[in-house]
This record gives sequence, C-alpha cells and structure tokens, in this order.
Amino acid sequence: MTSYNQKSLLLNVLNEICERLNIRDSSLIFLNYQFTNEQIRDLYQYLTLKDSLESTVESFELSQELMSIQPELPQEAAETMATELIEAFKTEEKFENVWVKKGAGSKPI
Repeated sequence: MTSYNQKSLLLNVLNEICERLNIRDSSLIFLNYQFTNEQIRDLYQYLTLKDSLESTVESFELSQELMSIQPELPQEAAETMATELIEAFKTEEKFENVWVKKGAGSKPI
C-alpha cells in the first residue's frame, strides 16, 4: 500500500495539473527529484557559466552534471531529469545560449 503524506499528495496534484495543461516548469522538476536549494544553486552556477561562454550543453552532459551534484541520483533518473529540464528551461527562456545551436554566422534568438 502506498503511503501518502501532505507533501506527496500536493506534488501529485501539481504534477497532474501541469501534465494536463502541458506546463513544463523547472521548479516542479526540482521538487520531483528532491533537489535542495544548494543543489539547484550549483546547477544554476554551472549553466550560468556555460551560458556566458555561449557553450551548448547536450542532454547527456547535463545528466552527468546532475549526477555529480546529486550523487545518489540514478543514471536513468538523471537522463530523464536532464531532458525535462532542457524542455522546461527552453519554455522559461532560461540559459538561452546553452540550448541554441549556432551555425556559421548565426546568433541566438
């Protein structure tokens, strides 16, 4: 039998609402994977550096960074989380230089 507490019930409701409305929100993803404030800060520092260097980050590279920030995160969960975060960050227009592929002479939008 599944154990429910107020936090897990609230998270289930938020997940269901976001899924039905097709909302991709990075905050909800961090909640789902139980990232701490410090771990989120570490990830944001990493992505801010990559963004300032206009260095792209692929899903695999992001999953590796997630596992280094939260070592107990299984590889499969890290890969799923990386994919979800990239989609959410694109929607939220965060770290735009990291996700935009640049060809010769093109600029990020």
